[in-house]
Amino acid sequence: MVGDKDKEVSLLVKALYGMNLRDALRKMALSDVTSLLSISSKYDFQDVRSDVVQYLESLFPKSLEKYKASKIHEQALEPNQLFGLLVVALRCEVLLIVPALCYICAKIPLPRTVSLLRELPTNQMEQFLLGRDWLCGVSQIILKRSIRATKTGGGALKICGYSGCLGAFY
Repeated sequence: MVGDKDKEVSLLVKALYGMNLRDALRKMALSDVTSLLSISSKYDFQDVRSDVVQYLESLFPKSLEKYKASKIHEQALEPNQLFGLLVVALRCEVLLIVPALCYICAKIPLPRTVSLLRELPTNQMEQFLLGRDWLCGVSQIILKRSIRATKTGGGALKICGYSGCLGAFY
């Protein structure tokens, strides 16, 4: 497999012959899972690719309930590994994980994000930045509303004191 990294080839061979892949994926570093997705897609090893995609979809699910249950947002993940997975997921058309992955990537500080964005194709870079900007705007609105809600009845600020209005912030 000319042009492929030794580690990627090694992971693929192990996945094909030497390990229970579903169990092994849980113990692998995200960068290894990314490499396995890349090489299994490149050489069309559908069984390996399917197991990797299924695992990634469990980490980065599309519903909020499953996202909270996966606890991926509580893990300390390396920004370069996250962006590396994003690049490979887009290239290999594993699109179901992209929204949750972009959400996690959007929490990376902007100076670090800028250095990692170069990995993405231009149109994807633009979409990511627009999505990140939208999320920042929404978070500011939520923050402002929650601050106002905590100041109920204070000073010249007139805020509804109805418990139904404030209940959404607790």
